Amino acid sequence: MTDVPPSRWKVVERGRRLEVIDRLSGKAVAQHELPGNAAPGPGRLTGALQSLRPQQTRFDGGGTLTTHPFYDAKGPRTLQLDGGSAALIARVRIAAAVLGMALAVAALAWPWVLLVLVPLLQGSFRKPLRAAATRWLDRVDRENA
Repeated sequence: MTDVPPSRWKVVERGRRLEVIDRLSGKAVAQHELPGNAAPGPGRLTGALQSLRPQQTRFDGGGTLTTHPFYDAKGPRTLQLDGGSAALIARVRIAAAVLGMALAVAALAWPWVLLVLVPLLQGSFRKPLRAAATRWLDRVDRENA
């Protein structure tokens, strides 16, 4: 049996980043990056839910969170989170996903249920919820600063 030939590509670390090098040309392979606001699907709500994903940067579960103007009056801003705050945001995301699935199932049986979303997404109803979320985010920002 013969050995497997060496790969055409190799991975090296440069400046705390991994780069793929083509062994034939000796040059780095071009990186294709998506724009920062390339959230899948149209609409502000989809971007708001996508931004509610904290990036874990520490072993204690803490990390950073970039907020969205949909739920943060001072957004977009980047906050440092401790482990407890990151866990709370994870639970909020799970609750929002369960609520969304329940709404989708209910809408299949009773399409008029979608009319409930109209007042929920209007500014007058959302404003107190947004203010409460902003106050909580301000408190988390002060505690972790």
